[in-house]
Amino acid sequence: MAKISHFLRLTRWNDWILNIAFVLFGYFLPLTSISVYVSLLFMVIVFLLVQSFGFAINDYFDAPFDKLKKSTRNLISNGLIKKYEALIFCVALVISGLLISLFYLPFTSFLVILILYIMFFVYSAPPFRFKEKLLLDVVVHGLATPLLLLASYALVSIIDFKIMLIATAVFASSVVVCITQEVRDIAADKHAGFRTTADFLGYRKSLNLVRVLIISGVVLFSLAIILFLPKYLLLLMLSSFFPLKYLFGKPTQKEFYHKSIDSWNKGIITLFIIGVLLLPIHMGWIAL
Repeated sequence: MAKISHFLRLTRWNDWILNIAFVLFGYFLPLTSISVYVSLLFMVIVFLLVQSFGFAINDYFDAPFDKLKKSTRNLISNGLIKKYEALIFCVALVISGLLISLFYLPFTSFLVILILYIMFFVYSAPPFRFKEKLLLDVVVHGLATPLLLLASYALVSIIDFKIMLIATAVFASSVVVCITQEVRDIAADKHAGFRTTADFLGYRKSLNLVRVLIISGVVLFSLAIILFLPKYLLLLMLSSFFPLKYLFGKPTQKEFYHKSIDSWNKGIITLFIIGVLLLPIHMGWIAL
């Protein structure tokens, strides 16, 4: 049981589990009537597998660097999971996720999932290590959540301008999360010899970039809501409140990461709750 617990911790599920809201949002957005939800179930399973892989493979390749830190939550560096065990675990996550995607999801969704697996690999693995490279770090990290949204949307509909607009807004918000994580790790990344975007910009410029991204995300999301989903104006206003509050705050560098993640999580939870409340109207079960 202890080993199973260690593998669950290796996935760092608590860091990304709320992103399941984007999978659900992408699936229900194009629906206008009752549908069979079997494909959604498989998409949720694939979501769990691919996200688990992204974090597990990151710890696998980061283990030598994390070993140099005074303290780390990397279970491989701590000796709680052997490297070969972690590698087998990662391979199993890839094979199972791709097989389920290939046989139970539309081909478009399978292609997106395949791209996600490749992205997570090149983000962490040498000689690529995009997580250490200027701009590539935030772009690759930022694409993960919108690609999950697109894969889920493709279960029901073709990829269109509406979902691309929303996905672009999600990308901007996802880059914010990446920047704030990099700001938190500036000292450790410098010690390891990494050259991240936040390290290049420094704290103040990183904060300004975050503000630009938040404004861009809210504008794009607002445009999508106004053009295609006017009944969701309440969702727009409430889910935008937390990032906008964060935007006009003045977090110190020490507070930067926690306030950003807190804002992101509250925005997702709000979006999810309002979306669930509006679902009967969206599906036509209740007439306005």
